[in-house]
Amino acid sequence: MPPADLTLSSVVERLAPGIGIDLLTGQDSPAGPPVILDSGDPQAVDAHPIVLAVGVTGEDEQLHLLDRLARARLAAVVLRRPVSPPVVAAAESRGIAVLAAGPELPWGGLYTALLGAVAAEDSAGDPAGDLFTLANAVAAGAGAASTIEDPHGRLLAYSDLGHRIDPPRRQNILGRRVPEEWQRRLRDAGVFHRIRRSAQAVSVTGFDVHGCRRRLAIAVRAGDEMLGSIWVVEGDEPLGQEARRILESAAGNVALHLLRRRPETDPERRRRVEAVTRLLDGTSQDASGLGLSAPVTVIALGTGTGDAPADAALARRIADLVALSGSAYRRTVISVALGVRAYALVAGTRSRACALAGEFAGAASRAFGLPVRAGVGPTAPALTGVAASRADADLVLDVAGRNAPAVVRVEDVRATLTLRRLRGLVEQHPGLRPGLLDGLVEQDAARGTAWLPTLRAYLEAFGDVSAAAARVNVHPNTFRYRLRRITELFRLDLTDPDVRLVAALELRLLPGEAG
Repeated sequence: MPPADLTLSSVVERLAPGIGIDLLTGQDSPAGPPVILDSGDPQAVDAHPIVLAVGVTGEDEQLHLLDRLARARLAAVVLRRPVSPPVVAAAESRGIAVLAAGPELPWGGLYTALLGAVAAEDSAGDPAGDLFTLANAVAAGAGAASTIEDPHGRLLAYSDLGHRIDPPRRQNILGRRVPEEWQRRLRDAGVFHRIRRSAQAVSVTGFDVHGCRRRLAIAVRAGDEMLGSIWVVEGDEPLGQEARRILESAAGNVALHLLRRRPETDPERRRRVEAVTRLLDGTSQDASGLGLSAPVTVIALGTGTGDAPADAALARRIADLVALSGSAYRRTVISVALGVRAYALVAGTRSRACALAGEFAGAASRAFGLPVRAGVGPTAPALTGVAASRADADLVLDVAGRNAPAVVRVEDVRATLTLRRLRGLVEQHPGLRPGLLDGLVEQDAARGTAWLPTLRAYLEAFGDVSAAAARVNVHPNTFRYRLRRITELFRLDLTDPDVRLVAALELRLLPGEAG
């Protein structure tokens, strides 16, 4: 069961990209599992069900349905677009929340997506139980028995809705894994290879096994990493296009559950994390097994709340979300959480990486209710440059102000980054500090003079004495006197462009300066 405080707005936020459901009314309404509207009067069989208005089209039918829902005390309904203003107004007056769905996804897919989003809210509970719920949702939508398996053929969940099954599926359930003989047949026929390479459901037929029936299967991925697979076995009715759409829409929800439940000690996951970490810290350029090739851009994502444990936990969730979202794109996307930030390594063009950075930051902000910002490092033409791209992506987030946009590229803050690096070099090598302004600093500190503000105003006004004098609130003649004294007392020839450049740099590198 979903938690008592689950709201419709949080369910909609957790739907996979592309589902296309908008919440028109009732953002804070409580949410329960989806139910399919049947031909009889609707019944409140579950707490706060979301009614899918299958077959209800046109304004008159939608208004009539709202009356029926109000009588049954049901307060949430999914309607197909367009939903007219009179329907929205009628729903609000009856206290009914309206979710508007586009025509792209069939009702079965919407049912599966909503059920997965509701189940995902209860991630603190039994994730295996959620997988069984999803397996039943897939079976209900496809009209066929389903199983969810890990990459090694171990059974994770199966449906129990009474659909017809065949001997291999029965053995799978009894042995809690795909039988060795059946795995060998699938492997020899190239089925596993086809499933791994395809983003769509794959048809599995032609096996000379007594009672064996046709199947559909789809890989469950996070980025380029295969987390498992979903299978349905043809029952009394042929598996058609609707069953394919159900599998394809369910894969994202199953992936999210598998990401949450997989152990940190999983050897394959640990190997991948270690390989990506070595790329990011520059200790290795070996990307074998990752499917990653140059050019590569590193994106750093974080919230920067200042609460390190909370930021670290959120970084892991952002990395999982990026991995799941990345599976929808043809370019390779690999993600990992390190400390308080998540990192995405994006193969391909820089423009593509910047576009994905915006999509990742937006999806994470919506999912977790906090502003997530993305810092985009420079694109590395070879894997040897991944660590440098990561370092710049971190710096981009470090220097981005609170009012910065959701995506900040290294080229957007180039000057600030240069000053940050120069300051770091001076701190590591004090001999690099020019020392040109030491006398001004000492006199301002000891006697309360204003030599530094005067020089700063002059340089920032590009030598315009009137503008510079206004900056420090003195008469232009007074300002000219101060400039003359600076050149006399401290031997600063401000007519020399090199002196002006070094003086401007040292002003920016003084302790307490921005950058």
